[in-house]
Amino acid sequence: MSGGGDFLTLFGSILEARPNGLGLLWYTREVFRNFVLRVDWLSFNPTTAVAGGRADNSGVLIRSPALNASNPANDWRPASDRGYEIQIDDMGFNVDTGQNFSPLHQTGAVYALAPSSAIASKPAGQWNTFEIEATNTLIKVTLNGQLVTNYAIPASSSRLAAGHIGLQCHTGNVQFQNVMIRSLPN
Repeated sequence: MSGGGDFLTLFGSILEARPNGLGLLWYTREVFRNFVLRVDWLSFNPTTAVAGGRADNSGVLIRSPALNASNPANDWRPASDRGYEIQIDDMGFNVDTGQNFSPLHQTGAVYALAPSSAIASKPAGQWNTFEIEATNTLIKVTLNGQLVTNYAIPASSSRLAAGHIGLQCHTGNVQFQNVMIRSLPN
């Protein structure tokens, strides 16, 4: 775990984010370059304001660098700055403008880099499935069978081409299960 908050294990197979600041549960044993990652997730408050005036906000991070605990309040930051976050936030809250409904910040977007073309999330309390395919310079995000983001990474990008995966803990008690990854040829 990096940053604030933690994850609670429910029924032996569900991870529930318990926010206390922004944090990341990351997989340390392997670095991935080309892969397909499937993740089921559930949001209880995808479009209604919760404490603090925000809907559930979480994400799946890919190609993240190794993190450390030298600065516990911000040790999650390199994952966002050098890797890629696949957003979970149907309200599409843009932290820079304070406005909702930003396609660059809504569910399925590659956070702040590539917009989601549609909100394909199921209603509150129902499981959703992300399929995230990362191959060299392309990231495709499919949500519940619908392609919502197709991001061509620019050649000038300084973000990592390989890294760890992780689950974000931000606002709300978003749940995750069935996290499965399959490596693809380079």
